[in-house]
Amino acid sequence: TNSTSDREALDAEVQQLKDEIDRVATQTSFNGKKLLDGSFSSQVFQVGANGGESIAISEIADTRTESLGVSDRAVGTSAAVTNGDLGAIAGDQLQLTVDDGAGGTKTVNLGAVAEAESIGERLSQLANAVNKVSGESGVTAYINADDNTLSLVSDKDFSMQGSVLGGSATDVTAAATNGLADIKVTDAFSSSMALDTIDTALQKINGTRADLGALQSRFENAVTNIQITSENLSAARGRIVDADFAQETAAMTRAQILSQAGTAMVSQANSTPRSVLSLLG
Repeated sequence: TNSTSDREALDAEVQQLKDEIDRVATQTSFNGKKLLDGSFSSQVFQVGANGGESIAISEIADTRTESLGVSDRAVGTSAAVTNGDLGAIAGDQLQLTVDDGAGGTKTVNLGAVAEAESIGERLSQLANAVNKVSGESGVTAYINADDNTLSLVSDKDFSMQGSVLGGSATDVTAAATNGLADIKVTDAFSSSMALDTIDTALQKINGTRADLGALQSRFENAVTNIQITSENLSAARGRIVDADFAQETAAMTRAQILSQAGTAMVSQANSTPRSVLSLLG
């Protein structure tokens, strides 16, 4: 339902959002090191008192648009449908041969197609025929109304066969896409491809977040262990060098009693001569 101007406006916003993703990816840093541009790799953090007691981070994902959302996807385009292609099509004339994932292939018949009254109707018929068996074939069709073609997309290699789909069998091999850097939403097909690319990018981001979360938990456990070790060392040192208050208090009390007893005995000894003199006098 979006008009051409609507799609152009939406695409302009998408391009600005891509630029912002790149800005964040290239400018985010800590302690002078870039974190999100793919250069933060092979970092080692010392977590113990001795050599080798460390935690290593292999890599933080590159979150620039040229790296996010990259995946292997096979994309093929049919021949343009013309007014001479509107006749009925027998059930065995339209086929998709797809990779079965086990080193072989399988052929999926798209079924018969009734006569069409217009090119638009024929495109809809063909797209519906492909999408009706997409659960089996893994291939999805999109209509390109601008040039009256179909775009077929799959995560696996496939070939198209049929006069309307491009004549003889045409092999379509999966190739790496350029990720978010090349997405656009100027038409239905590119919008669908953009959504698939964004889903792939989100999977990568979520995986990276999970890895970093697990790493953060590991660091927290390491810090907790270090704190416990520090407390144990402090307690052990205290037992060695700190005074036993109860023992020292008892010793001081004993010394005070002995001192007081000695003083009393000296005082008593000093008073004895005076007592004798008083008796003689």
